[in-house]
Amino acid sequence: MNTKALRLAASLPLLFAGVGCSSPSTSYEDPNRPVLLENRFSINDLDKVAAESVRSLIGKGLEGTNRPMVFLAGIQNDTSEHIDTQAIADAIQSTLLESGQFRFTAGGQGQKSIQEQIDFQATAALPETAVKAGRQIGARYVLYGRLASFVQKGEDAKSVDYQFILRGANIETGEVLLAPITRIRKVTTNAAVGW
Repeated sequence: MNTKALRLAASLPLLFAGVGCSSPSTSYEDPNRPVLLENRFSINDLDKVAAESVRSLIGKGLEGTNRPMVFLAGIQNDTSEHIDTQAIADAIQSTLLESGQFRFTAGGQGQKSIQEQIDFQATAALPETAVKAGRQIGARYVLYGRLASFVQKGEDAKSVDYQFILRGANIETGEVLLAPITRIRKVTTNAAVGW
């Protein structure tokens, strides 16, 4: 065996031992501090989309009504990524409720849970404590949104643009009253590797 082969054979266990000795480190960090590890849609982007959409809605109001009743419909994901659009809707609804300027009807899971409780109370609750069905307040407005992405790739860079639009429409007339757009651009460049 030649000298180079012996050195290589002797250094391999050290190389693997060094790789095996490192352990991951986990720590708590400020969830409000942006972290960019990749150019995919992230919690930072969700926060920005929700904050800017809410700012537009609170600033304009819906036809001057006092605390309008709103139904929050779905948000369509027209990106190539798997994005939890329910998390975007939840963030928007939570922030609007905290503003004290909007009220929301229960949707989806909320309506299912309400119906289960009405059915239960109709058969198992004391009549004087059971709620009366059919007394929910109807929504006057509906909010619905769409998230799209546009990707550009070059030799040394990739750009991903996200566009989120949240529409607010009057349920009675069908008129779209608000449609604020939020845009986010993320650019990733390949860094030169030097040894």
